Amino acid sequence: MQHDATTAPTDLTRRYDELLGDPVLAEGVQRVRTSTGQLSIEVAGGRTEARAWRDAVHGLLRPPWTDRYGRRHWLVIGRQIVVDVIAGEVARS
Repeated sequence: MQHDATTAPTDLTRRYDELLGDPVLAEGVQRVRTSTGQLSIEVAGGRTEARAWRDAVHGLLRPPWTDRYGRRHWLVIGRQIVVDVIAGEVARS
């Protein structure tokens, strides 16, 4: 199913509400951003949280990587949803 500009935000909002209805997923959410047709979520956690998000969004779990601050990241890429799970506390800007 294709989404036009009027239905995509509603579908993303509904999907976001469904995901955060699960207390296990909602617990570590630090930041949420939306752009045209995509939802980006930053989560504090580790491999366990990354796997839970992968299963929730039916996405692909990329191999972990370490940023220049020494924090480990697991990137989950789902349809219209990208989740960055970061070991340790997410720095707010």
